This record gives sequence, structure tokens and C-alpha cells, in this order.
Amino acid sequence: MSSCAHNDDNLSQSSTGRDLHHSFSAGYGDGSIQNGTFITDTMEIAGAKLDDFRLGLSKQAINYVHASGILGLSYDLAEADAHYGHTRPYPNLIDRFQAEGYIETRAYSIWLDSVNSSNGSILFGAVDHTRYKGSLKTVPIVQSPDTTELMRTAIQMTSLTLNKRSGNSSILPRDTVAWAALDTGATFSFLPRSMVDPIYAVAGVLFDESTQGWPLISCNLSTADANFTFGFGGVDGPQISVPIGELVSPWTNNITFQDGTPACAFGIIVGDFPYVLLGDTFLRSAYAIFDLENNQIALAQSHNDLANPLNKTITPITKGKDGIPGVVSRLPAIPWPQSYIQSYNAHDASATAATASGIPTLTSSTSASPIANVRVSELPPTASITAEGATGPTPTSNSSTPGPNGGLPQSTIVPGDTNAGVMDVRISVGVLCFGFTMAAAAMVLEIFAP
Repeated sequence: MSSCAHNDDNLSQSSTGRDLHHSFSAGYGDGSIQNGTFITDTMEIAGAKLDDFRLGLSKQAINYVHASGILGLSYDLAEADAHYGHTRPYPNLIDRFQAEGYIETRAYSIWLDSVNSSNGSILFGAVDHTRYKGSLKTVPIVQSPDTTELMRTAIQMTSLTLNKRSGNSSILPRDTVAWAALDTGATFSFLPRSMVDPIYAVAGVLFDESTQGWPLISCNLSTADANFTFGFGGVDGPQISVPIGELVSPWTNNITFQDGTPACAFGIIVGDFPYVLLGDTFLRSAYAIFDLENNQIALAQSHNDLANPLNKTITPITKGKDGIPGVVSRLPAIPWPQSYIQSYNAHDASATAATASGIPTLTSSTSASPIANVRVSELPPTASITAEGATGPTPTSNSSTPGPNGGLPQSTIVPGDTNAGVMDVRISVGVLCFGFTMAAAAMVLEIFAP
């Protein structure tokens, strides 16, 4: 074992590293690509030591700007080479943890905390009951309507409601059943245009060329007394409330509306795919337990009260469908409506993702946001967007992208990540090399041993 710099790919520096002489190429939804070779080496993470652990050593990064590793925690069928049929799946991190007795079953909990916090945690093999409020409810992980295999940590989203002082309004039709992937590797959330349009209408979201197509919203709405409630598994399933402030992220450049109101990025974006991808803007409000052994996910409202930290109350996850402690109900899968199957398979390719080339520039005034009445004062902007020096460079492999959260978001926007499945946890890496120890600056990784 040895340590080396993040960008050092000299395998000879490791006494335990071995080149498997098998190349890989992993593409991501944000256009970035990682090319490299597979190796094995000794890895230490969260107190566990794994010998001959298989890693992808990146030799070439294209349009990839984040100096951090990618920790895949999904099904092994979603591994890059297995996904494309080049090789058989290999045991990934969660598989090895169970095989070597560090955890009893292939399950872990995710807690990302609020938008104002830089902390979070991944707890392998257990549940921290202080991290959520209300009841844990379990819904099945389901395959998409066009496949028979489980490859992504996706569940069925059945409702989306705007809640404000003047009353609640449903954003989606009552009979909606949508395939929704949960993805910590995505900074934002991506929804089909048919779902995004009514959200933008009630939130007063605007676009401008100077932001490279990012949806913008008044920064004043970060304190609005309103939220979006996402429902899963039907009327009796888990309901996760996302305050609108969790969807408002500061922009790095001085972008304002013409009346001087600061403009912020909005955390829900049009996706160019027929499914829902719920990233950090959703997951910060949810405590999520991923049980890959039994193909189910338990959800509850996240406990994000930063002013009142609580002592941990942790219990292990055991084998079996009822192995997640604290769950009050388990919901069955819902048959896909024939209309959804047809629309999914006939997805309109013209509904492209929000890019500068696909979003019109706003040059005339727009009406006030219907959400304005939830605030005590400060009406939302009623004029088009102006920008002062907000263009910024095109992303490259060695430059930062102007955007929310200081240009380097908490995690990369990676819809449809095929390198290691949907549950790709992106963390800061202390040393990324052969026989390395991974130290998380933003995420606390813990193992609850049986």
C-alpha cells in the first residue's frame, strides 16, 4: 500500500495494486466522460479494509471538473461494463461489506441535511432514528416500464402538490404513476417537461442565455412559506415535503432581475428522458434507506434542525423484508398504467434538457409569481433578467463551471449515471490512489457492524 496524489496514475507506486488490463469508458448525463483501466488494490473506508477491491482508474477525463472520486452504491448490473454487456458484474462496495461481515445485509441510510449545511452521512447496515421525523414507510424498487431488470434505485412517484397559505394545489394529475430514480450524484432534480411546466408556472421560473440555460427564480423565495410535497406508492405511501428554500441556490455571478432583485438557480430542471430523477434538491428533505437485498426503499421526512443537534439512536438493519427497524408500513408496487407505458416508450425527443440553445432569452416582462402570496413582503420580480458579467466559460476538464454553490456544486449533475448506478455518492477524497484511504470532507461514512 502507498499514498499518492489524486491525479497520479502510476500503478508501480502501490505494493498491492494490480492492473487488470481491461479498459473502461463511463459516460454521464452532463456530457462528461471518464476513460481508464480497471485495477484491484487494498482499500480502507469507514474503518473497513477490503483487499483486492476492484477500482476504475481514470486515465482521461473529458469535461469533468470535479477532483473527487465516485463511490457506486447501486446494483452491480449498473456498473459501466456490465451495463453495456462488456463484462459480467463484479462485487461492488456494498457487496463486499456484506460478504466480509461488516454489515448483515446490503442496506444503507442516506442523510444529506439542509441546503445551508455542508454535512451529511452514509450509514451502512443501520438506521439513525434521530435523522428523520414521522414514520418510515417502505416502497418497492421497481424496474422501468421498458425493462425487466433492476438496475437503478427507482420507485414509483404518485403525486406532487404545492402547499401554501392560501391552500394546496396538485401539480400532477391524480392518476399519475411515474418511474422516479433517487440519485445523490445529481445536484438538482430532473423531471419531464409535462411535469416541469406547471411547477415553473407556479414558482415564476425564468430563463436567460447568460445563465447557460439554468432556470432562475427570485432569491427572495428562499424564505417563502411554501413547499412541494412528493408522494410515493399511492395515497398511503411516504410523503416528503420539500421547502421551496431547498430549491433555491445562489448564483456565483451578479445576476439580477431588472428591478434589482437577485436571481437564484432553481433546483428542478427539465430532463431529456421520460422518467423522474430526484437529486440532492429532493434528497436533502428525505431520510432514505436503500435495501438492495430486498429491493425496497424506506423514506421519511428528514430531521434537519441544525440548531438542535441530537444524540444518535442507531439500530441495525437485519435480513428479511421486515429487517428495516422503525418501518410502520410497506406499500406494494402499483401496476403501470397503459398510458404511462405508451408515453414512456414514445418519449418525445424534442423535449430536450434545459440548455442555452434550447431556452429562449427573456426580453419582455413576465407576470408576478403565483407563489408570491406566501411571503410577508417583497413581491417577486416582474421584469426580464439582466446579467452583469455572468457568461462564464464552457466547462472543461480543468476549469470550474459558473453555477450554484460557488461554481463547484455539492455533487456533479449526473442524470442517468451508468458508471456505478443511480446511487453514486460523490464525496471529497483525501487520497485517491492505490491502497488508498478515503476521507470524506462533506459526508460521514459509518459502518454499523452486526
